[in-house]
Amino acid sequence: MTKKYQIGLSFAGEDRPFVDAVARALLAREVRVFYDTFEESELWGKNLYQHLVSVYRDHCEYVVIFISEHYAAKPWCKLELESAQARSFAELAEYILPVRFDDAAIPGLHDTTGYLDLRGRTPNALAEIVVKKLAKENLIPGPTRPEVSQDSLQHPIGFKLLYSANSVLSYRIAKRYYNDKHYVWCSPDFGSLAGTRSALQKNPPTSRPKYRYYRMLQEVMESDRHAVAITETRSGLLRGVEVQREAGRVSLATAEEILTVIRGAAMSDFRPLLYVIPVTSEILPRIKVVPVQHRAHPLSEEFIIPNLTSDEFDIVTLDKE
Repeated sequence: MTKKYQIGLSFAGEDRPFVDAVARALLAREVRVFYDTFEESELWGKNLYQHLVSVYRDHCEYVVIFISEHYAAKPWCKLELESAQARSFAELAEYILPVRFDDAAIPGLHDTTGYLDLRGRTPNALAEIVVKKLAKENLIPGPTRPEVSQDSLQHPIGFKLLYSANSVLSYRIAKRYYNDKHYVWCSPDFGSLAGTRSALQKNPPTSRPKYRYYRMLQEVMESDRHAVAITETRSGLLRGVEVQREAGRVSLATAEEILTVIRGAAMSDFRPLLYVIPVTSEILPRIKVVPVQHRAHPLSEEFIIPNLTSDEFDIVTLDKE
């Protein structure tokens, strides 16, 4: 039977900042995750003892235990661990996935149990490992981060302009830390102001920069820190740090600085910017077609330019419609 949650997160409150970033990275990858902040309405008025026992014992495919000195001292953490252990013992399965902030001893958790050390590891890196684990067990479709490659769709020869909606924070990070190399997901179909070659190829709203631009603008104006577009943007920036770090383009110290900037960003930092990109002969060879499985619609025209510099596009800001 399919469980309600693919991953449950068990942690101490002191470790919430790291866990929160992991939870949001998993949510951005469409993982069904039990994280208390996401469940406020569900938990409201419940007998928490009974409910949490049921969640950690019966309703998760796996439970990630965030071990720390704080975790070892918390009664609620002990309850969650015991509930998960009851399931693990009954099924003799690798149900508990421990990760460590430090070397704290946890009663009942054997030293021989394999764990991941979080020291020097980012929340996004842990989220990627969780995704790989779920994909390996066929609980979710393959990797959720698109690997950019060409496919059978026509390359965007003939388009004069491409559009991409991004945040002020994305722009500033690329300018300051990534040598002015901007990773942009773009489309020739802005929205009502620009069309594709045929009405039959019209992109769905979520792949149109106009839709994303105004959704981000509304969320910023409403100061909604848990809104979808801002959560997606933040998660994409966190993934970008890991990619840059793994590629050796930034040092560990710089990566940690960027992560701190992203986590501490104000709502105003997510104000949208519209990039208007002329399709020049210099840019054309660097444009990659988004693989069909990662498009908003299999036939929509979506492209990625992984190394666009700021002198190769114009920035436009739009008033609220």
